[in-house]
Amino acid sequence: MAGIMSQLKAAVKSSGTSRGKILFVGEGKKVRIRFLQELSDGYEFKFHGNWARKINALCLEYLDKECPMCDDEDMKTKTLYAWNVYDVEAKEVKIMLYAVNNCTPVSQLVSMSDAYENTIMDRDYILEKKGSGTSSSYGVVSMDKSKFRNTQVKTYSKKQIIKMLAKAYPYEEDLDMEDEDEDDTPKKKTKKAEKQPEKKSKKKSRDEDEEEEVSGVPVEWLEEQLEANDVDEDEFLEYFEASNLKKIAKKVDKKKAKKMIKDFLENNESDVDDDDEEEWEEDDED
Repeated sequence: MAGIMSQLKAAVKSSGTSRGKILFVGEGKKVRIRFLQELSDGYEFKFHGNWARKINALCLEYLDKECPMCDDEDMKTKTLYAWNVYDVEAKEVKIMLYAVNNCTPVSQLVSMSDAYENTIMDRDYILEKKGSGTSSSYGVVSMDKSKFRNTQVKTYSKKQIIKMLAKAYPYEEDLDMEDEDEDDTPKKKTKKAEKQPEKKSKKKSRDEDEEEEVSGVPVEWLEEQLEANDVDEDEFLEYFEASNLKKIAKKVDKKKAKKMIKDFLENNESDVDDDDEEEWEEDDED
């Protein structure tokens, strides 16, 4: 435990969007949280990024895969730390994920933990983000000491957090990675989708037979890729002059579909979190 705390303090000394369950604090917004684990019990993760190429991804080694980003000279590597926190207003457990630099609240929280007898769990904290980009900063207000009475909350394990981060920050060449969410909903949908061809195989129309011959990818798969890359379906269809996703799915395989998504992103203004930009630019300044 002491190891990660020492690393945090060393990083603080040297440094001077919402993604699912990842805690997001918008510009000019305030979020009240309660830490569900001590700073020393947090998790350390390696991320790779290249701002010009719009890449900000969890190292694939955490998924037991070879990571091409590790050997990519154009990639920068940074360390982010994750903690389970309770979002008081949203009334749910989220993951607070930050690097240690001048644009995040971590250094202030480390100082407050030291001031309150090496604990961060005995009170609520209010985080407020000011500004954006490399000019952003965080204000941290500690509330009065109080007992956390919500005993029903459950924290995420490191394995669960890795799955969440892999989905929230995927590597662009790893888009066909199967979803491995803990909840049952996506798993049920997957099983149902796999059984559909068997049910329809008894009574197939001529159109369905023709579609199977030319279909490269399931429409559901293509929809998932658009959602994973924050691509608006209508804008995607307009860009490729198609009336619906079914027509595109019939004519492409997974490789070509991913190239189409990449082409769309490269030629359209995409929504990228200010936090991502400021962290990579902060590393450039260091």
